[in-house]
Amino acid sequence: MPETQHGGPVPSASPTGGTPDADGSAGPAGVPTVRVTRFFDVPAPLAFALLADGRNHGALIPLTRVTGDDPAVGEVIRAVSGPFARRSGRGLVDTMRIDRWDPPAGAAPGDAPGRSRFTKLGPLLLGTAGIDVSPALPVGGRERCRVTWTETVHLAGPVPARLTGPLLAPVLRAMLLWSLRAADPYLRGHAGA
Repeated sequence: MPETQHGGPVPSASPTGGTPDADGSAGPAGVPTVRVTRFFDVPAPLAFALLADGRNHGALIPLTRVTGDDPAVGEVIRAVSGPFARRSGRGLVDTMRIDRWDPPAGAAPGDAPGRSRFTKLGPLLLGTAGIDVSPALPVGGRERCRVTWTETVHLAGPVPARLTGPLLAPVLRAMLLWSLRAADPYLRGHAGA
């Protein structure tokens, strides 16, 4: 996916859904996969540790609190979003299971990327999400990485996924753009930059 001149996010969505992800998985037919990519001036292992760990998403996603244990395959993460969610109030619950957790092999270009995959278990949202972090060529002597966040999501319930997935896609795209924009100062702060 192309990088913007300033390293900003490059959003995209498959119009028909069912497009295989980097690891070959695909969502239900008619559910678009929303994908946003952004480059960051931090090492890939740091970006993966902070962004793929869903417990940190409360710092990136507005009005959201996240609970869960250390990231490992099979662990469950619970995000609650809403106006009072950060103060332990009620909100929309998004429960996810970690299905893949492979940190990057290193920070040098050519090192194997980090890959995480999540299955959304409901009660409101179903589908998959993933965060891939790849080492990128350094710029000005600074280590860089490329982060791609994907979501293939639809509403649970009686309405078919092929109808609710496309309705959610613009909201998911906005959330991913917001989150990766918020990630820049978050990552820099943890990198000491």
